[in-house]
Amino acid sequence: NPQFTMGALIADTFARYGADPIRFFVVSIGPAVFGSAIASLGATRATPINPSAIGLSFLLSLLSLAVTLVGTGTLYALADGGRAMSLLAAFERGVARSGWLFVAFLALGFGGFLFVLAIAIPAILLIATRTLAVLAIVVVITGFLIFGWAILRLTLVIPAVIVDNLSATQALRRSWKITPRPGVWLRLLGSLFVIGLLVSPASILALLLTFSDLPRPALLILTSLAIAFVTPISALLLYSAYRRLVPPPPLPPGTAATPSVAAPSVAAPPAAPPQPVGASLPVTDPTEPVVPSVAWAAPGSATPQVTPPAGPSGAPAAAGPPFVAPRLGTAGRVILVLAIALGIAGVAGGPYVMGQLVAGRLSVPGGAGFPGFPNIPGFPGSPAAGAVARGTVAFGTSSSLLTCTVQGQTTFLPAGGQGVWIAAFSRRTTLNDEVRLRIAVNGKETANDVQRRGSFNCLGTEELETGLSPGTYVFEVLVNGRVDALGTLVVA
Repeated sequence: NPQFTMGALIADTFARYGADPIRFFVVSIGPAVFGSAIASLGATRATPINPSAIGLSFLLSLLSLAVTLVGTGTLYALADGGRAMSLLAAFERGVARSGWLFVAFLALGFGGFLFVLAIAIPAILLIATRTLAVLAIVVVITGFLIFGWAILRLTLVIPAVIVDNLSATQALRRSWKITPRPGVWLRLLGSLFVIGLLVSPASILALLLTFSDLPRPALLILTSLAIAFVTPISALLLYSAYRRLVPPPPLPPGTAATPSVAAPSVAAPPAAPPQPVGASLPVTDPTEPVVPSVAWAAPGSATPQVTPPAGPSGAPAAAGPPFVAPRLGTAGRVILVLAIALGIAGVAGGPYVMGQLVAGRLSVPGGAGFPGFPNIPGFPGSPAAGAVARGTVAFGTSSSLLTCTVQGQTTFLPAGGQGVWIAAFSRRTTLNDEVRLRIAVNGKETANDVQRRGSFNCLGTEELETGLSPGTYVFEVLVNGRVDALGTLVVA
């Protein structure tokens, strides 16, 4: 009989992972690679605003969401079907349930937005009075505690949608109904916290790896592998919690129940006693699929016997496959050790990487920025107006080293005119890089100067250079002896 304890949930999680590690990893690697590739594209793209590029970005974002939903559905389907379910059948269920999964996420997001709005409006009104500012803080803290509690009780929506084929509203009701006792949601919170201690540092470390100077294909592989490894852990934890609270649905009459996990034989539950003539039948929600009723005692105690509902002929329908806790074998223990090692690496490596970023020894991927201000990764097709394409030198009428932009970009200026220039590096430089500016006029080198070391995304001038003589000006910015940005200006 299943027990709802933190130890049982965590052991169940790694036991299920260890029972089918290759397929869980294969299912997770697709969304991980796709998501990392989209993030990489967003961090390296820098072109002027282009409606077609914006449309492509929106399309890629939708595609990434679809891949994530299908991958999530496939993971839960594999967890529910076990090794007896083929990967194709799990994928088909993931595709079939992805629509309801999206609706459930949409409902949660919209409900969360309304809840935050309901907290923010009175808090702002209280702050406006000045004398009740302390009360506003109490309202905000209390509101967000209630918000977190509600989200925790609704975390089992995902397995409900996928493994029991519920609609979004049915899954929301189911998740809320099975987590009312503090002993349930507190144990669920504790289990999620423990798993988070293992998963979060590894995920953060994978994110920080993108700040290094490793080749982008290597970064894509490393981050994808790390994310794909930790993704099934949280999914299997939620599945285990759900199945310990909600037994599998009953089988059609005449169908034998077989455990989904190899285990010693389990005695079939006794049939329900016949209903006396004239006895009232229990009232059920007609919109929700019928599942065996479970009268839970205190969480952590043994699950009571499940009484299957009666079949059409009056005979009880066959009970669903009995819940059998999987054994934590060698593979599960190895995965647990690897997760702990990744968590320790994340905890140890995170501060080091952050220190290297602050010191300017690592580069931050993304768009514009200037020394001392780590930049925000861009989004494909939507950089700042006047952005300079990476690897180029742009000329114009005004510029900003803060955003690495040039307004009024041109490659032609009249003799005696004035202008500015900005060179955008292909990557952010570090203190270890030597940056050199080389200028040639009509093929004759007029400048070849080493620039101040630092962490930069661009190099250039914000003050207008006046009195330009006629000629063809070629600007080259070299990083560690290689041309990293190039541009030509004709003055006539």
